[in-house]
Amino acid sequence: MIGNPPVREIDSGVAVSFRFRYLKLPKYWDRNEPATANKHKNALIEYWDYLVRNSKLPLDLDNPFRGHMSAKNKLRAARDERPMWSAKLNYQLVASPVFTGCFSVHRRKREGREIHRDALFWVTLLGRFTGAREDELCSLTVGDIDVIETEIGPVWHLNIRDSKTEGGSRDLPIPEETLKMGLLEFRVFGLRPSSRCSPS
Repeated sequence: MIGNPPVREIDSGVAVSFRFRYLKLPKYWDRNEPATANKHKNALIEYWDYLVRNSKLPLDLDNPFRGHMSAKNKLRAARDERPMWSAKLNYQLVASPVFTGCFSVHRRKREGREIHRDALFWVTLLGRFTGAREDELCSLTVGDIDVIETEIGPVWHLNIRDSKTEGGSRDLPIPEETLKMGLLEFRVFGLRPSSRCSPS
């Protein structure tokens, strides 16, 4: 929709052009509505920030996708208008005793020395970092985790096939943060392909 301009040429004008062109698409094409356009813009905002945080983009580049949101449709369901998580909520999640250490497997809210890498641990992480639904993640098996060799190294991904809709089948890259926390070591390596990735 905007071609392939150099990254330093992607400014607020390009972001506005993207929104206008998206809203001019034929009706019902990918649910062409203001709320859906805003969802795409939010995804681009988060992705740009991710690239900056991981030194993929220069720090001096402002995020061009901030702002320029369309007015919301008041007839839309509230669940379709929920904002993306804030940095504060992300911190509260990963700083909770589930990930930093809890008292016991039955007392996850109380701080302690135990970290239980079970379904609550992995499904929560993968859900937050990938956006996949709970049922999609809970149905994954070891055989649904695959790796692609690329020029920049191996890229591990989830093969989502048991989705609620046909269009929901997709391959999701496994976030680096989750790999660093030991997903492959704890739930993939050495296990049978039919084993559940997130046992209860």
